[in-house]
Order: sequence, then C-alpha cells, then structure tokens
Amino acid sequence: MFKNRKKRNINGKKFEYKTRLDEKLINNNFIKKSTKNDYYFYKNYDIDNQYKEIYVFEQHSFNNFIESHYNINNKLFRIYDLVILTHNKINDELCIHIYEKKYQNVEGSIETKLWASIALKRELELFLYYYSNINVRIYYNLLLNKFLYKKFQDKNNVKYNILKIILKENNINYYSGDTRKYKHNMINIINKNL
Repeated sequence: MFKNRKKRNINGKKFEYKTRLDEKLINNNFIKKSTKNDYYFYKNYDIDNQYKEIYVFEQHSFNNFIESHYNINNKLFRIYDLVILTHNKINDELCIHIYEKKYQNVEGSIETKLWASIALKRELELFLYYYSNINVRIYYNLLLNKFLYKKFQDKNNVKYNILKIILKENNINYYSGDTRKYKHNMINIINKNL
C-alpha cells in the first residue's frame, strides 16, 4: 500500500514539474525575479490606460510574495501549485487565479481533494478578507492529468457529472495538463486576464 502511495507522489511531482511554465513565460517577455528562497515571473502592461502587473508563482513563492507585499501578518494555510495574480493599478484590484495540479492514474483518494476545491477557495477568500486590506477576487481552477480529465469527460460517470455541476456552481474550472498545447493554452489564459 505505501509503495503505491509513494509511486503516486513521485508521479504527481513529475506532473507538477511537467506543467511548469518557466520557459514559456520567458519566451513571452516575462521577467524572472529571484527572491531569497524562490522565484516568480512578472510583466507590466499598459493597455488603454489600464496599467496592470501580472505575476506567475509556483509553490511557495506566492505565499512569500503576498505575505510580504501586502503586510499580511498571518501565514497562509495552503501552498498553491500555480498562481496567476493580476494587479490593476488604477483601481488597486487584485485577481488571484489558483491552479491546483492533480495527478492520479488509478481510483483513489485524490478525488476527495477535487471535491474539497470549493472549501479551499472559500478559505482563501475569507482569509484575505479578514486578514488583509486588499480588494481581491479569487478564481480557483483544477489542472488535471489525463486519467482525471477523462473522468470529467465521461458522460456516463454520474459521480463526476455531479462534481462538474458543483464546480460550475462555484465558478471552478478544470483543465488538462497533459495535452500538447497545455503551455500554449495557459499563456493564452494569462494574456486573457489582462
């Protein structure tokens, strides 16, 4: 049993690494900013006098950034796999797009984490509302491997059809991280948020 769990964790880490956007971001004129223990990417835009900054974080770098840049004294509870943050400098509004990467290749407990997405989104909304003075909108997304994504596509899978309805009611989207065009599609999503 533990051997299978360890193998899934290794495969999950491979999926997380495979879906990193570093090279694609650099090729799209994002600047890599190194910090003490990590790095993130950012880009400034001035489109029709709408001055915006966009940041892309993997793992710990989001927590470190938001806690230090927005004077949040309490630590965030979670470490997010991929975060896209846009900051509209005109109205000082932040949009945070969380992408949780989920990998599984057999039936198992990861499905529970998919169902928990609603609570995790709400947890972050409440945390930022009560412990910061930022005007923020949160968007939560799931980035799935092929096995999980196929379950969402199976119209005969009642459990996943119900999950899709619940996710849609809570404005939680899901995407495949195993397609050839995944990185290209993610850059398009990032640019669409501008």
